[in-house]
Amino acid sequence: MDATDEPVVLITGCTQGGIGQCLAHAFAAEKCAVVATSRSIESMEDLKNNERLFLQELDVLSEESLRSVLRNVLEKFGRIDVLVNNAGVHCVAPLAEIPLSDLEQTFNTNVYVTELQESIFLQTLQFPAVLGAYIFRLLTRKVYVSGSKKGNNTLKKVILELRWFCECKSDEIVCKSLLLTCPLRLIQAVVPHMASRRKGKIVNIGSTIALVPGPWAGAYSASKAALHSLSDTLRLELRTFGIDVITVVPGAIRSNLGNTSLVRYEKMPEWKLFKPFEEAIRARTYFSQGDEATPGEEFAKKTVAAVLKKRPPAWFSYGTYSTAAAIMYHLPLFIRDFIVRRKIKC
Repeated sequence: MDATDEPVVLITGCTQGGIGQCLAHAFAAEKCAVVATSRSIESMEDLKNNERLFLQELDVLSEESLRSVLRNVLEKFGRIDVLVNNAGVHCVAPLAEIPLSDLEQTFNTNVYVTELQESIFLQTLQFPAVLGAYIFRLLTRKVYVSGSKKGNNTLKKVILELRWFCECKSDEIVCKSLLLTCPLRLIQAVVPHMASRRKGKIVNIGSTIALVPGPWAGAYSASKAALHSLSDTLRLELRTFGIDVITVVPGAIRSNLGNTSLVRYEKMPEWKLFKPFEEAIRARTYFSQGDEATPGEEFAKKTVAAVLKKRPPAWFSYGTYSTAAAIMYHLPLFIRDFIVRRKIKC
């Protein structure tokens, strides 16, 4: 499976039981050379026996990992025709109490983030200068008298304020780094290659929840809405280079989403204001995984057929609730809210 005339497709988030795995098999069935990626080879166990698949470990928050994978792919196939940004993580929590680290993790759309340092590196570079300015402002106040009781009390206040400042600025840095790191990092790495060939396709996997946001999944719906907006902008910006950008919007698709979401939810802190809604919040983790959910294989087959068209659609939505979500998107807000509240307790 070296240099080939077949379409070369790179897919992120191909963990076992997920949509990415189904997409990998579906593209392979259409005689594509598929680069299936995940943070670990072990999580792609079911893909190992398909000789059309080239498995690669990829940590999308690591520049070194990304460069290594792209180098391997280009050495083996000579090009990348289709990039599928599928890596993502579900997050269930009331927005008023969600830990900011979980919010940041969700926006980075990376299932197994373990460190913040790389994703907030650029913001952190600015931190010493800001902190230094703050210290200077505190210490130049005229209330500080060295060696006096008043001075010692003031010093304690300074230390407490600095502690507060560091904690608040750390949260601010996290908030500023909500940058859809996963797809955008890959897009920026692949676009120059595609532009040089004046040919390529970028597929971003969104969600119908971005059209009809509901309670208890605000972080996830907001991250997907941002991804939709990113796709719309890219479609206009990259058109002149011959690059198609396709937003794929799944409805309720049967996958391991419910299980992974529940595992993550179990690690959340105990709710305070929203304690009475504990049962409803927990139920939200597997809301899309009912008996009516569309099989992942069916969704993948339809999606691949749309993506591989000579003139692919800019927007492709498929799966349970996808039509209903599109209709609800255009309803007056008070009607939409009424329907959502009837479906999900809040």
